[in-house]
Amino acid sequence: MGFRFMRWAAFGTLVGCLSGYALKSSKGDMSAPIVMGLVGFALGMGGLAFVSIVHRGLKWDRPMTNLAAIVAPLGGAVVGGCVGAVSNLGRVMLAIFNPDLPEMDFLITFGAIGGVFIGAVVGVCLVPITGALVRRVKAKQLRSDETVLDPDSTM
Repeated sequence: MGFRFMRWAAFGTLVGCLSGYALKSSKGDMSAPIVMGLVGFALGMGGLAFVSIVHRGLKWDRPMTNLAAIVAPLGGAVVGGCVGAVSNLGRVMLAIFNPDLPEMDFLITFGAIGGVFIGAVVGVCLVPITGALVRRVKAKQLRSDETVLDPDSTM
């Protein structure tokens, strides 16, 4: 229980502190990261409680949960959001969805939103492909490790 507790608490606190650091108003003021870190800690503990209750109540077996199917869209969304924010995806998204908005105000936001959606879809598509490749490589390794006796050889 200790490691699970620390993982949820540390992740929530880290995300809260980073978002508080991004929101702080002056350079010397550290109240925003501290307050947001505490909010992140509370949300992390709430998430741990929710997941624990759901797993116990629904009798979900953790080894049966496909963690790759959960991590892939999340990772794809994070990477896609970062790439979409720094690329020209925002111009394309603005041109398609709302060309009346000023580009200088909404370019990064629309790029990040589009990148999140595209990255999540790409992440979901890459999981079955990589899973099939890994299974195929393991099957080849198993076949090459087996030794077949030649029926014509004498001992």
